[in-house]
This record gives sequence, structure tokens and C-alpha cells, in this order.
Amino acid sequence: MLLKILKSNQTYNLLLFPFIGLLLWAVSLISPQSYPFFEGENQMVLFAPLFNLISSSPFILVLLTLIIVVLLGFAIQRFNSKFGFIRKRTLLPSSYFVIFVGGLFGLHTLHPVLFAAVFLMLSLFRVFNAFEKKNIYSNVFDSCLLLSIGSLFYFNTIFFFPVIIISTITINREYSWRDLSLSILGFILPWLFTFSLAYFFNSFDQLIKVLSLNLFTNSQRIKGDIPLQVFMGYQAFLIIIASLNLLQFYDTKKISSRKYFTSFFWFFLFSVFILIFVPAASSEIFVIAALPTTFLISNYFVYLKSRLWGEVLFAILIGLAIYVQFAN
Repeated sequence: MLLKILKSNQTYNLLLFPFIGLLLWAVSLISPQSYPFFEGENQMVLFAPLFNLISSSPFILVLLTLIIVVLLGFAIQRFNSKFGFIRKRTLLPSSYFVIFVGGLFGLHTLHPVLFAAVFLMLSLFRVFNAFEKKNIYSNVFDSCLLLSIGSLFYFNTIFFFPVIIISTITINREYSWRDLSLSILGFILPWLFTFSLAYFFNSFDQLIKVLSLNLFTNSQRIKGDIPLQVFMGYQAFLIIIASLNLLQFYDTKKISSRKYFTSFFWFFLFSVFILIFVPAASSEIFVIAALPTTFLISNYFVYLKSRLWGEVLFAILIGLAIYVQFAN
């Protein structure tokens, strides 16, 4: 019954998914805690000033996190309306994203990856908006500029630069060497400005140290967190069955949808690579991975013919998201 309600396109769903977020964040709002950052993780260029300003109030950190997640939910709905990833009119993606992130209990408080996710969404919007356009100079420059700004919050965002290039080529076959040059320029500019300021203010060595810590610190947060492993194991199960379902009907989808889902695949694949090969990457990368998988799994639930099977799978998802809140 709950899935049927969330799948609908009724206006009240625009209030329902923020309410779901409030319920999933209730424990954290009542007993707020700060994130256990490793050295340098909270000192990235654009995140540090904001964090230092509000770090004395764990409640504000938790509340701001919830607000950002809800805003990302609205952005996801805007994405689906604009580009039609799911051809049926539905508000399910927003609810699914909030539930997904809500199940990551350790990330109920402010982390730089949340700001990176916002800029990644904006970057992808510019990429997808290049579909069938003849002149995409502004799209490629903006998308890489936005991605680069996101990496000033969460450094591992830089590894999605190839994804933006691949996705733009997938979306628009007119991609040329001029577009590549503008992509590189857009990506370099924020970091060129950052390094220049660091050199001017004699903090270049400190910046290099922070970047090194954000790459090579060995984060062990996932190991031993059984509730998180169970929750993400179920997400992996849903991703597998949703992917198999999409492949079964892939040829029947419109060309634009196929291109968008191909881009999402690369986006998800690089998220997995980052988790495996970057020592400092940990559970926070799941927030970024949730962006493409939200549309994939929502697509599966929307077109699933067996109502009972869909309700059971979704009930398990909700149950596990609640279980994580009280198991930590």
C-alpha cells in the first residue's frame, strides 16, 4: 500500500517525502552527534569555513543535513520531470532517495559529500541538457566547473571528471576537441584559483597536506558496521534485479532514456571504483552512488507488474532503514 501511494503523482507526495525524512532523522535530531572526521576530512577548502562556523551545535549540523537531503530529493524530482528517465508520471524517486540516505545513519550529520552531491546534480543537469544540441560549449564548461567546485568540498569528487566527459560524449555525439578543451578549462579553473590563493597566503603546504589526507587516510568505517552492511547489501540486491529488468526492456526505451541510463551506469561504476581503490573513501560515497541508483530502482518499482512483490520489497527497504536507526 505504501509503495502504491509513493508511486502516485499526487501533489501530497511533495510533502510526504520530506515527512519521511523527518521520521528517519528523528533519532538523530533528538540525540544529535557530530561526524567522526579523520584528520583533514573536515578541512577541505570550501567546507572548512562553513563547518567551523556551526560545528559547536550538533543539532544544527543534523538539521542542515536533513534540509540538504530533502532539497536533493526535490532536485531529483525536477530531473525526472525534465528528462523523463521514468516515462510514467511518478514522485517515487524523491522518496526513494530520502529513504536510501536515511538508512545511512552515520551520515545523518553534516558531511562535505552532501555539498558535493548538490554540485554533481547541477553538473549532470548541464550534461543531460546537451542532448541533441548543436553547440554545447557552455554545457561542457559549466558541467566541469560545477564538478570541480564540488571537489573543493569533497575531494574524491575529482574522480568523476572522466564520467562527465564520457557522459557528454554519450549524450551528444558532436563532442569535439574544442569541447574537451573547455571541459578541462572548466575543471582546472577552481583549483587554479585555490592553489594561487594558497600560495599567496603562504598556506600551500597545508593545502597539499589536507588533499593528501583526503586521499590516503585509511578509513575503516564500513568494517564492523553490521547494520550498514545489511542495509547496503539489500540495496545491492535491488540494484542487481533492477539492472536485469532494465536490460530486458532496454531496446524498447527511447534513445534519450538509453543515453541517460548509460551515463548513470558509468556514474555508479566510478562510485564503486572510488570505494574500492581510494583509501579515504568510505560510506559517504554511498550518497553519491544513490543519485544514479535512485532512478534505476525507482524505474523498476514503477514498472513492476506484481503489486504484492513490489510492496514486499519496498516494505523490507523501509524496515531496514528503520532498523539502522536503532541498531547503532
